[in-house]
Amino acid sequence: MSSVRNTVIKATGVIAIASALSKILGFVREMSIAYQFGSTWQTDAFNIAHSIPGLLFAAVATAIRTVFIPVFTDVATHKGKDKAMELANNVINTTLLISFILIVAGEIFAGPLVRLFARGFEGETFDLAVSLTRVMIPTIVFLGLIGIVSGILNALQKFTAPALVGFPYNILIIAGIFTLGSYFGIYGLAIATFLGIGSQLLILLPSLKKTGFRYKFYINLKSPEIVLILELMVPTLISTAMGEINVMVDKMLASGLPEGSISALSYANRLYALPIGIVVSAVVTAIYPTMSQAAATKNRQQFVSSVDSSIRIMSFLVLPMMIGLLVLTTPIVQVVYERGAFGPSDSIQTATALFFYSLGLLAASWREVINRGFWSMKNTLIPMFISAGAVITNIAFNFILVGSMGHGGLALATTLSVIVAAGLGLIFLRKKTGPIGLRSVMKSLFKCIIASLIMGIVAYFSWGFASPFATSRTIRAILLFAVIGLSAITYFGVCYLLKVEEMAFAGKLAKRIFGKFSKR
Repeated sequence: MSSVRNTVIKATGVIAIASALSKILGFVREMSIAYQFGSTWQTDAFNIAHSIPGLLFAAVATAIRTVFIPVFTDVATHKGKDKAMELANNVINTTLLISFILIVAGEIFAGPLVRLFARGFEGETFDLAVSLTRVMIPTIVFLGLIGIVSGILNALQKFTAPALVGFPYNILIIAGIFTLGSYFGIYGLAIATFLGIGSQLLILLPSLKKTGFRYKFYINLKSPEIVLILELMVPTLISTAMGEINVMVDKMLASGLPEGSISALSYANRLYALPIGIVVSAVVTAIYPTMSQAAATKNRQQFVSSVDSSIRIMSFLVLPMMIGLLVLTTPIVQVVYERGAFGPSDSIQTATALFFYSLGLLAASWREVINRGFWSMKNTLIPMFISAGAVITNIAFNFILVGSMGHGGLALATTLSVIVAAGLGLIFLRKKTGPIGLRSVMKSLFKCIIASLIMGIVAYFSWGFASPFATSRTIRAILLFAVIGLSAITYFGVCYLLKVEEMAFAGKLAKRIFGKFSKR
């Protein structure tokens, strides 16, 4: 288990640093959008237009990358690196072909697509969403290539460049908001987003070249590896698309709610995604190649150790973040977003959605680990059926809760679906692999729950004491960071007293991160 944890620590340190800095820029981006455009019918139209390319191809790109890593690892292990690079060229060119077909179809059917996913849009809102969708549709080709190139680099244990792609993306959009946005309004934001997505591919290419990869126009759809990828990809594509469908169903129902509901869900989701983007993504990205290697060499001990370690690390790192978001929802939203066109009523709407999203944060982190476990074994059917169950759960609770709770009910329905998916995943993974160390997981989780609850109490009363002194945005931000810092000290202090094993992981990770910064 120690070797697995050392692998995770080594890769997670790099990914976490880059992800944290990228997420900070991401919040500056969202703050800039909120400042310049607020939460209006125009931002609602933009959010729908931004989501449609993701629905059309992000699911395909994610599915390809997901099944590509274990197949690429298997080929590299048993047939050599040259054959693995040949497979990479085959996948890249196949992806390009699919991308261009979808771009043409998306441009032609932009109107029906908006009508399908935003049934409440009418008049100017609908027309704007259609126009913005046509601007955003070509990003499909970038989404596909980014997914494949990142998969190649991660499979070869190269994590730095994929972790850095958020930097040019966010910088270009922030610059575009105040330049293009000033001249072209919401269209300027769409153009800047297009350029930002394209820049992500450019930052990956130098690292790809260093691996020895050389592009060749080579397509062989009858290749055994391509056939296997396509067979594995179909269930994974369905699973990933179901996640996108969940998001779009939420937006579709929210389009019939009061103005700004879609934007409130979107802003809240950005905050909810912060722990997932920094901590969860870092751990699962670091551990996935190791899981795939263990599956390729049929090393069950290493595989189980990877799953067990990852779930425990997730519990240790994510649970306090979840409690912190629940307790400090409103001040966090106010500090991040409330300025310019984004007013107090927008903060209330966004904080409501964030509270209900945050309830599912721990389950979401576990689900990511469990899915990697199945995918590394080249088993994509079980995650597909689990995703189907989650979608059914989400849609059912959407219709049950939206009437009485509005957009907050949509967020809660999403959380309930995530919890169902994580629970089913644990049950089926254990049946597939045998014991996966759940006893030790539960022991560690119990201690983390105690520490998190004590931390939550400290955060609640600390903010209650400090909030009357928050007479300006700057003072509110300073006080909030102070409360968060005190809460973090409390959590780690209680974990130390309870002898939580993952404290050793946190110490090594902190040393690695500090070491990275001290070298700069």
